[in-house]
Amino acid sequence: AGGPNPEFSNSWETENPAMALAGRDFEPGEVSRRRRSERGPHREPVNVELPRSEAVQAESSVESLGDALEPLEARYLTQCRERLLGPIRMVYPEREGYDADVPTHSDVEKLVGIGREELRRVDDVSLEDAVCGEISNACREFAERATRALRNVPAARDAKAFGKLPRAVTEAYASTKPTDGLIVPRAEWRASVREEFDARTAGACAVLRKGVSLLKATPSLGPGLDALDAVCARVSNRGADAAAYVCCAQLANADVEEDYSDGRDASSGSPLGASPCVVRLLSSLHAIRAGYLAFLPAWPKLQPNQDSPSARAAIPALAARVARQCSSHICLRRPLAGGGRLVVARDIDVLCDALADYEPEPGDAVEASAELRAALDELGAVKRLLFVEPRLAEGETRAGAVLRAGLELAPVLRPSCAWHHCLAACGHARLPLPDALDVAEDVEASPALRTAYVAQLCGGDDFGAADSPETRRAREERAWLDVQRCLDAWATRASATGVSALGDVYESMQRSGAELR
Repeated sequence: AGGPNPEFSNSWETENPAMALAGRDFEPGEVSRRRRSERGPHREPVNVELPRSEAVQAESSVESLGDALEPLEARYLTQCRERLLGPIRMVYPEREGYDADVPTHSDVEKLVGIGREELRRVDDVSLEDAVCGEISNACREFAERATRALRNVPAARDAKAFGKLPRAVTEAYASTKPTDGLIVPRAEWRASVREEFDARTAGACAVLRKGVSLLKATPSLGPGLDALDAVCARVSNRGADAAAYVCCAQLANADVEEDYSDGRDASSGSPLGASPCVVRLLSSLHAIRAGYLAFLPAWPKLQPNQDSPSARAAIPALAARVARQCSSHICLRRPLAGGGRLVVARDIDVLCDALADYEPEPGDAVEASAELRAALDELGAVKRLLFVEPRLAEGETRAGAVLRAGLELAPVLRPSCAWHHCLAACGHARLPLPDALDVAEDVEASPALRTAYVAQLCGGDDFGAADSPETRRAREERAWLDVQRCLDAWATRASATGVSALGDVYESMQRSGAELR
């Protein structure tokens, strides 16, 4: 009485006396010890495999649970989307007759804060990725509305682009006392309302891009970040293209007698500064840098809360475009005497020093930085090309010497520079354009035509990443066709008058010029 059932008297020796007291099935202690000794000291795990029907049933119940949660997840993502789009609709309501202003930093930070809060609420990996996708979609919506709100800076060949800058530069230059040193006058100029609006809009997109990129490192945010950077690229590239055009127009307007005369090098003391046209060019560039480029999100040290790779790349791309256009303008200049060549060589040195200041920080905008260095190297090659004529080999013609030097400098120098310098050095300084064929032989093409042609030759309608090696080769091919058309037209004109005005240029160009292609 009060003890265990005699049937379970050996249960006290079992491993689970509680089960024995409960009257459940068990192995007596002796049997258990014997089996344990047979298995050895280490027990092997036992894998229990469910029958196939039960496994399928378990899997289907998990799937059915996921199907049941899908409507809840979709509803949550819809609410998340609405919370993200709310601030965007307030900033860009897109109502008829309403012109949206540039979003403030506070507006952008509010949107970033909502995205941060949405990510904080979720702890599931798949749902977190879906929320990142909604944040990316919100960035794309912001970029699309910002693009539609842009005032669109006029294209490079539009006279309205930085239209007041040339007059400001001219007035600043006229009020500066000439000295032997290089003094770049400060032009009192500010970007127009339209140009400043677009630059500030690009800055707002860059602020949003920086804030969203810091939320989480995931590919799901990539499309939204790319859309924001596309707005910055559109504004920066268009503005930089127009800036290069208006700056280099100063070279097309140069007065050969004033800028490149032998008397400018007849100094008795210290070396002279750059020619007036280059001083005006640098004055224009400095004014644009202070009055327009400063609003672009291109200065990471001064604007730590903004991030735009395309805007940062546009600054060295602008300097490279200016260097390329300077090379083409110099090669199209009509024959210069010895003193004039020295002035141009000094101009090239001044330009290289000034444009090198636009090179980005090491590791940043790698492609644009490499293009800037290549453009500056080309300016140096043009400087060497200027002094080919005094070193003619025995029996070598002037045209042959220029084209031979062009072949030697071909890896650095564009073929069109050699072709144009050959025509100019031999007294044929008209532009190789069909539009210029009607210009009398003793009259150079107008500065406007020269500026437009050089801008088309050095950039076309592309800027930045869109200006690929293929498009550059295509432009050089068009330049060669233009040279051929002009040579044929001049030869026909000379034949009709009975006077050969081309000399050996035609033969040299057909023979050696074609090798540069």
